[in-house]
Amino acid sequence: TRSTKQAFHGSYSLEVFMNGVQDDGTSWVERRFTVQPNQQVTVNLRFQLWSLAESPFTAWAAVATAGAKDPELEDDFTVVGQADLAPGWTEYTYSGKVTADASGRLWVAFGTSVRWET
Repeated sequence: TRSTKQAFHGSYSLEVFMNGVQDDGTSWVERRFTVQPNQQVTVNLRFQLWSLAESPFTAWAAVATAGAKDPELEDDFTVVGQADLAPGWTEYTYSGKVTADASGRLWVAFGTSVRWET
């Protein structure tokens, strides 16, 4: 059996603004990978989010997902931590085994989700 290993390494920065006045909403970045059709792979995602200040309200969640489905809704994501527990950069991780679709497509995404209207 031949093993296929695809890795994406790099340092990039993205600035995202959300005002949270509607008490809900998720913003994210995503990337599609192609592997063997129906192949099960282990996804190890590591990312950092920056917060201006600590918030006692935990108004923002760090979210992530991986799988054969292109994420399109807030419900497609899993909360992996709070994004505003400390000022500055905080690292988050998301791992799991996922199975690609019949065409070999696999999506990985992360972002932030508003949890409190602030």
